[in-house]
Amino acid sequence: MRKAVRIAGRDVLFVMAAQVEYGPHLQRLFTPVMTGVGPVEAGVTLGAELSWLKSEKALPDLVVSLGSAGSRTLEQTEIYQAVSVAYRDIDASPLGFEKGATPFLDLPVTVPLPFRIPGISEATLSTGAAIISGSAYDAIG
Repeated sequence: MRKAVRIAGRDVLFVMAAQVEYGPHLQRLFTPVMTGVGPVEAGVTLGAELSWLKSEKALPDLVVSLGSAGSRTLEQTEIYQAVSVAYRDIDASPLGFEKGATPFLDLPVTVPLPFRIPGISEATLSTGAAIISGSAYDAIG
């Protein structure tokens, strides 16, 4: 089943991690691809979905990932768009790589995201496999 929805002349595929984030208001608007929690789960599930959509000649124009995230400084329940992403808890420095860098991948520690939606507040995204709180926020650059 094709899950992309048409918005302003574009096919948009919505992606979310968990059913608990997908409330009644959103349920009236679209059916997302549910990936499960975590960057590996998201990557594998979205990759498989996009491969299937490509085989059906139904690739979306845009993928929008929606979900909840914690922050020490941002207003909770507000909407933000990520302007960059960093993998906060990867550390291959014992192998000679900079902390935060994914080995053998030619990307900076913080990857800028060029697409912006006017009128939506911007924030940086720090992702990882560990859920953090309290003083653990201090380690995020």
